[in-house]
Amino acid sequence: MATAKNARARRTRSLTSPARSPQPDFGAVLGSFAAALSLTETVANALEAAEDRGEAASVASEISALRQSVESLRRVYTQLDLAIVQLDSDRQR
Repeated sequence: MATAKNARARRTRSLTSPARSPQPDFGAVLGSFAAALSLTETVANALEAAEDRGEAASVASEISALRQSVESLRRVYTQLDLAIVQLDSDRQR
């Protein structure tokens, strides 16, 4: 009889209080994002340097597109970083 009560109580608790999922590791997410951003920047720099040395056909439009992409990614990175700081601040209140 006690076992049935315990099982019922567990079911009731699980229905009334939602289980919390583990919080994402935002530091790891930003780290991965930064690594991808760095790779994109490296490719843009390499293309630009090759073009400057005359080792590549004109890739000015590709370099421009990569530079725009890098700037966009930097803005998104900053937005994510600020959002994470805000979440951490809200949690500590």
